[in-house]
Order: sequence, then C-alpha cells, then structure tokens
Amino acid sequence: MKNIKQKFILIFVLLVSLGVVISGILSIGLLKSNYEEGVKENLIENATIIRYFIESENDMVVVDDFLRHLDAEVMNNQMETRITLINHSGVVLVDTAISESELDNHKERPEIKEAFDGKIGVSKRYSDSVDKDMYYVAMPVESSDFAVVRLSIPLRNLTEYTDQIVGNIVIAALVGVVLATLVGIRFLNMFTGPLFALTEATESISKGNYGEQVFVSSDDEIGQLAKSFNMMSTELDKRIVELHESNNTNHAILKSMINGVIAIDNENRIMFINKAAQEMFSLDEKALKGMDVVDSFKNHILSDLFDSDFDIYGNIKTELDLDIDQPKVFRVFSNVIRDRDFNNNIGLLLSFVDITQMRQLENMRKEFVANVSHELKTPLTSIQGFIETLKEGAADKKEVRDKFIDIIDIEAKRLKHLIDDILVLSDIEKSTGDHHETEVSPNQVVEEISNMMGQIAGKKEITVNYNLPENMAPILANKVWLKQMLINLIDNGIKYTPEGGQVDVQFADMLDHNLIIVKDNGIGIAPEHLDRLFERFYRVDKARSKKEGGTGLGLAIVKHIVLSMNGDIRVKSELDKGTEFTIRIPKKF
Repeated sequence: MKNIKQKFILIFVLLVSLGVVISGILSIGLLKSNYEEGVKENLIENATIIRYFIESENDMVVVDDFLRHLDAEVMNNQMETRITLINHSGVVLVDTAISESELDNHKERPEIKEAFDGKIGVSKRYSDSVDKDMYYVAMPVESSDFAVVRLSIPLRNLTEYTDQIVGNIVIAALVGVVLATLVGIRFLNMFTGPLFALTEATESISKGNYGEQVFVSSDDEIGQLAKSFNMMSTELDKRIVELHESNNTNHAILKSMINGVIAIDNENRIMFINKAAQEMFSLDEKALKGMDVVDSFKNHILSDLFDSDFDIYGNIKTELDLDIDQPKVFRVFSNVIRDRDFNNNIGLLLSFVDITQMRQLENMRKEFVANVSHELKTPLTSIQGFIETLKEGAADKKEVRDKFIDIIDIEAKRLKHLIDDILVLSDIEKSTGDHHETEVSPNQVVEEISNMMGQIAGKKEITVNYNLPENMAPILANKVWLKQMLINLIDNGIKYTPEGGQVDVQFADMLDHNLIIVKDNGIGIAPEHLDRLFERFYRVDKARSKKEGGTGLGLAIVKHIVLSMNGDIRVKSELDKGTEFTIRIPKKF
C-alpha cells in the first residue's frame, strides 16, 4: 500500500513537472519572440529617424558626424548598435563599427536586397566583418548619396537576455514544482489517505480479520464512506461470528454423533463424513471430500449402497450386513438436505446406525426364550405326565404313588431352581450403577457359606479348602451377589469333581485389586467349550448337567456379577486335571 501511495505522488510530481516544463518552453518561446519583435521595432524606429535625418540634410559630412555622435551615445548605453550607410551600388559609405575601406560590397546581403526592393529587410546571420552573429534591419533611403540605412546589434544580447529568462523560468519552475509537490502531497494525503486506509481494511477483511475499523475525521463524502464502511465491517464481523459459531456447533454435533453420517451434494460429491462414519468404514474425510461418491466407493465395502444407479433423492432405508473385522449390521436412513428456506434441495444426508449389538441381543433374547421354554417344558411335562398317571389310578398304589410324588417333587424343585436363577440373572442385568454395595468381609462371607457348601461336598466326600489372609481387608461389593458368585463356582466344582476330590478357594489382597481363585481337580473342560462357557444355558455335558441338577445359568450369573463390580473372570482347564476360575475385582479408593 505504501508503494502505491509513492507511485501516486511520483505521478503527480511528474505531471506537475511536465506542465511546468511545457509552460516554461512556451513562455521562453513567447518571450524570446516578443523580445526579438521589440528589438526589431526599436531598430526600425531608429532607422526611420536616421533615414529622416539623411533625407532632410542630404549632406554626407553632416550625416557622418551625426551618425558617429549617435553611435557614441548608443555605445554609452551599451546597446552596441552598429549603423551602416550603403549607396546605390552596394558600397558601404559609413560604418560606425569598422572602417569603410575594410568592408566589401554589401549589395548581395539578404537585408540589403530587400531594402533595394523598397522593403524593410531583416536578417540574422554571422558577420565576417565583426566576427559575430548579428541581427540586421535595413531600410531604403531616398537620397542621392545613400540608398540604404542598416542598423544591427549582436545576437549575443538576445542570447543573454534569453538565458536570463530561461534561468528565471527554471528557478520559478523548480520553486513551483516544490510548492506543488508539497501541496499535492498534502492534498493526496487528505484525499487518498482514507482511501488507502479503506483499501488496507478491505484487504485485511478479505484475509479473515473481520471487524476492521477506519478512522477518518472529515465529514465530507469520504468521511461518510468511512462511517458506512465501519458499520458494514461491524455488522459483517457480528454475522461472521454468529455464522462461525453456528457452523462450529453444527459441525461439532455431527462430529460427535454416535451414528455415522455422510453428506452428498446434488452432483454426487461428498460434502462431509463425520468421525463415527470414518471409524465405521475406515474412511478419510480429507481424501474423499469433493470426490464423486460412486467412484470413491467403487471397490469399498459400501459399494453395494453407492452403485452406478445411485439416486441421491431415492428413499433409502435398508440394512447392511458387513463383515469387516467382525460381522457388523448397519441400518441406513436417508434424508434430503434443504436450504434454510426449504425451497431448494442441496443434497442428501445418509445416517448409519450400528444395530449389531441390538441384533445380537435380539438373537440372544430369542435364544433365551427358546432355551427357557425348553428348560421349563421338560419338568412341566414330567410333572403333568405323572399327575395324569396318578389320576388314572396309580395313586391307589402306595409304592407307585410315593415314587411319582418324589419325582414330581424333584422336578418341582428343579423348576424352582431354574426360575430362581432366571430371576437372579434378570435382577443383575437390569440393575444400574447402584448395586447396594457395602464393605463386605471375605472372612464373614466364607464363614456363612462354608457350612452349607460343606454339607453338599460331604455327600461326595469332597474337601473344600478356604485359604485367605487373616483379617483380610473388606471388599466393596453387593454381599448377596458376592455370596451367590462363590456358591455357584464352588457348587460347580463339586458337581464336576469325582468323589474324594477337592475344591480350593483362595483370596488375595493385591495392590490395586482383590483376587479370588476357585480351583478343582475334577473332570476338566475341553478347549473348544471354554469360549462359550459363560453363555446362558450352555452345557458342556448336557446329560450330566441335567443329572446333577444344573440349570445352565450358574456361570452366566457369575460372569454378570463380576461385570457389575467392573471386574473380569478367566478360566483355565485341562481334561481330567481340573478347572481354575480366576476373578479380579478392582479396588475402589
């Protein structure tokens, strides 16, 4: 901007200087012409006087004396005027500057020729006689002795005068240029200063510095322009801030959405891909933004959705079953993007909802219902069959009746046990963060369950060993669930350990977690069953499990209790060597 201002000033100075130079040249020419015209008229006037005197006297001696006297006065006035009288043959009779004998015939002189023709002759030329450039004026004379009177002065006088004029004009021009430059700079600053300020502010705004202000003190049109600019800049800054905040909010909302979002414009170009969609489908928004959606996903897992016949205004509502790292199911919804006034369509918004977990839960629910129905059906069918048998007359036979009633009692207890486990599992699953946790003493829990588990283990002559530090620090947990977890694991070990075996229960107080290990030396579990061991109703040996009275929910309950305490459970097992469950419960400081 500073360079532009300097250019303006330079152009202004050049224009002023050019104007002064042209004016000076014209002035010099005009003054020189006027001066020469004045010299000419002066010489003609003097020649007229001399001619009149010659024509009156017509005496050569008197004329010669008069001319020399006149020439002396002229010389005293430093005019350096030369007077020459020439006869009809061109011979110089009188010359006030040079002896007549030294002069040749002047008949062929330009000014003399014109005088012989009866005109006033004027000439500027170099004189060999006086060795100078001279200005001549010759006038015809009506006399018997003289034909022409000629007056001349050196051109040096004209040159000196002209040089003096040129010097004065140059000085005046320089002074004028300086004054004009100073005035011009001040004027340019007054006029262009605000304009440059407006230009700089405009450039600053174009670079994103909204709200720029221009300070102009004048009340003229430029001042009004500056005020209007400041108002516009303030309003623009306000609007940009509002728009920026709105865009940031909308962008943050879209970026933070759990659902994947892809926005496409009317030309099928990708406008936006949020973070969730990038993670879902391994996409890079920077690389894909502005690209054609069909070409971009040609060899991608989304190619089935964005095929060659893709219509952005088609109603898209479908599900995508994708096998990425693991099977995923996405529900896809589409919605047309409209402008603020809802007049024009500007693209399409696709929303991807990950329903994998919901589908898994739905499948688990179906499987759970089927399993529960199957588990309930068996004892109910058995109970119903024996009751019908008793009604048909078997009740009259005491031995048969007692046997059937015992079976009905076993099946009813099995049914109650199954329902109790389902209710416990349901209670654990539906609980939120509040588990009624308290500081539970491991020693007290072991004391409460040891008698009950000892009676169960005693029937198979199995030894249950409890190994825990004396006065171990309390565990923050739901006491009922903690007891249920230990009972299920110990009971599971007793069921699948042959007679004479043992089950070891060990507690350890670690730095940041509590450790519980339940280990048996029973039949063990084959490796292919370990991954599904904690599923509902999953049985490694279905026949033996039912024979032992298992419901298939014990380990599922254990896993959910551990998860409710933010812990984890791991299992190691070898066939015919036993099984070991390791539980880590983080401490809550």
